[in-house]
Amino acid sequence: MRRDIIHAGTFFGDFLPALSTAMAERRRVRVYRPNPGSFDPARKSLALNGLRNVTLTNAALSNREGTLVFRTRDAEGGSPGGLSRVTGDSARTPTRCRRSCPATWCRCRAG
Repeated sequence: MRRDIIHAGTFFGDFLPALSTAMAERRRVRVYRPNPGSFDPARKSLALNGLRNVTLTNAALSNREGTLVFRTRDAEGGSPGGLSRVTGDSARTPTRCRRSCPATWCRCRAG
């Protein structure tokens, strides 16, 4: 049985060096961050810290197939940071996501 870590919502990736260091050899930290505003800083954190056992995916996790609206901008167009959320309101520039289920979990890619 694999003992990887699945980390959903890593924000800027500031905790990733600690998780990476704590992992046993040949184990991975699998990180999901759907908000493009914090995905890029998390990607930079991986590069700056040389974290080779961390896989960062610009996606959210879900438990079923379908589509949803994931809000990554507030009413003024700014990033809500850790307050990004799934919403049914498509009036204010949401990020649309598509879900696909490869196993017992799903991921929703921003796009």
